[in-house]
Amino acid sequence: MTRKFQTSEKQSIQQALMDKGRQLFARNGLKRTSIAELTHAAGIGQGSFYLFYDSKEELYFDVLEREERVIGQAIQDLLLTRNLTRQRLKQVLAEGLALLLKNDLIRNMLENNEYQQIIRKLPEDRFQGHLTAENRLIAEAVKQFQKTGRLKNIKPAVLRGLLHALFLMHLHRNEIGPVVFPDLLQFLLDAAADELGTTGPRNGSVAGAAYLE
Repeated sequence: MTRKFQTSEKQSIQQALMDKGRQLFARNGLKRTSIAELTHAAGIGQGSFYLFYDSKEELYFDVLEREERVIGQAIQDLLLTRNLTRQRLKQVLAEGLALLLKNDLIRNMLENNEYQQIIRKLPEDRFQGHLTAENRLIAEAVKQFQKTGRLKNIKPAVLRGLLHALFLMHLHRNEIGPVVFPDLLQFLLDAAADELGTTGPRNGSVAGAAYLE
């Protein structure tokens, strides 16, 4: 029989599931991580898992959202602490991409093509709610800079898609070619910042892009 937990216990257990899940998913991937491993690591019985989640994909998505919030806040902090010229915007895009690339959970998920599997197991309203909340956060950040006249109008989904596209391109750098990839990355960062920004000169290299090459 599945044990019942007090509210305080549930909060503690859910936190443990997310923390241990993050470790296991990053190390083994979604497919090679079992519910038995997750519950053992969190110190609960396997049947108790379903008091918190309907599937391991839902747990993964919770962990993923937490990671995205941290990265999103870091990118927003970069934007808020700088005079947002085109050159600064290129730097922020490069550093934002670097944050994504350094995140082993997100990188492994995309390299292993597990994102679609996660989405398929989620209730439709759960995923749509995630997209709506994410777009709202991006829209609020963009609006701050549009008020200063330093950022052009852009749909939040397009900005999110831009970072996603740059990230996926980096995963395929060997197929693109190690010789041409740095120039291609620089070109796309230039094009994105030139299109989005309203102040400062166009073009020019980005020092922050060096550690992405």
